Amino acid sequence: MQASCEIPPQSSPSLERKLLTLQEASEETKISVRKLQMDMAAGSIAYIKIGRLTRFLPSDVHDYILSRRVPSRKEVKFPPIFNN
Repeated sequence: MQASCEIPPQSSPSLERKLLTLQEASEETKISVRKLQMDMAAGSIAYIKIGRLTRFLPSDVHDYILSRRVPSRKEVKFPPIFNN
């Protein structure tokens, strides 16, 4: 059974130029390589394995960053407090 990975339909050369290395993803996110590796192992960030190489789609790196966003208190709707 093969795992499916949805990759946007593009020609190989343009897709190849857009894939990021682990180091490039680390620089983009300002997160250490080790932390990215830990999040890869935890399944928190999508990645592509090509043999021994690890690559990231820029959209996956963007989604990873957005998944770490914590909303401000103004964005969170708190339930009303009932007083007796």
